[in-house]
Amino acid sequence: PPPSPPPPSPPPLSPPPPLPPPSPSPPPSSDTAGAAAAKLLQDAANAKNEEADMKKQEASEKRAAADQKQKEAIDKRAAADTKQQEADVKKAKAQKTRDSMLGSITDMKKKKKARLLADAAINGGNVTKVKANITAANETAACDDLYLNMGINSTVGACEVNVTNVLPDRRHLLADAAYLVEILLSSTEVIRSDIDAALTSLSVAGINAESTKEDALVLLSIIPGIAKTILTTLRSDATAAAAAIGTAAAAEADAIATESAAAKLETDATAAEKTAVDLAAEAITLDNKAAVAAAMLVPPPPPPLSPPERRYEESSNTATRSSWALQWVVLWLVL
Repeated sequence: PPPSPPPPSPPPLSPPPPLPPPSPSPPPSSDTAGAAAAKLLQDAANAKNEEADMKKQEASEKRAAADQKQKEAIDKRAAADTKQQEADVKKAKAQKTRDSMLGSITDMKKKKKARLLADAAINGGNVTKVKANITAANETAACDDLYLNMGINSTVGACEVNVTNVLPDRRHLLADAAYLVEILLSSTEVIRSDIDAALTSLSVAGINAESTKEDALVLLSIIPGIAKTILTTLRSDATAAAAAIGTAAAAEADAIATESAAAKLETDATAAEKTAVDLAAEAITLDNKAAVAAAMLVPPPPPPLSPPERRYEESSNTATRSSWALQWVVLWLVL
């Protein structure tokens, strides 16, 4: 038979259609915005946790410093109390010697002066002598006049008067006299600011007065009628008492300062601890918000299938299994 004609050649392939232009990027979805918000919350929570940890460390350090200072304050308070007890013992001994000395003095003015000087020496006080010329009817009036112009109660200090001149006064039967009045003031009875104010008052009143600081034990030694042996004993006892009182006062001031520092550190530590607790609570709140925001990003599980859909899915699965079984049978028969 004649050969069959060759099959016709296929028509040329047409060029593929051009690709469509890319679609514009869609705007950020709500899921993307939610993820950004969740990240911001988590970052804020992490920062707040870090701040809380730092404040907790600071509070811990301040608590340790406060406890250490409180222990130091307790030790210094105990030391100050011991020093005060020692000072009380030495002061009592010196006062006993003082009383023995005063028992030998019969003149009341001299006894008052000796007591003032002895107490000043025992307590480590200062003695100021104020001296002025006063015109008065008698010695008592001269002392009262100087006390009055000083603005100080006449029951404190010790006053001594010496007549310098008698002045005739035609208006009175009695003649006034000029007296040199000396008043001793002890810092154990009158504080320094009051003494300074008294001197200012005398100047305002037009009274020319002079003041000097005196050694109590030196003035005591020139009072007539006091035995030298008891003066020597009093000097020793008063010096020891004054030193012990000064040491006790310094220890007391140190204890008070340390207690004040401990109280301040305690306040600072308590405030830092409260701040740390507040920051930790804020961090927990932010952690919870971040967790809620992250949970909202997880898509919910699909709802359960309705009965018709479930039957369709089951029948489809059954048909698929039957088709596979038939294919295996045909393959076995061919082989």
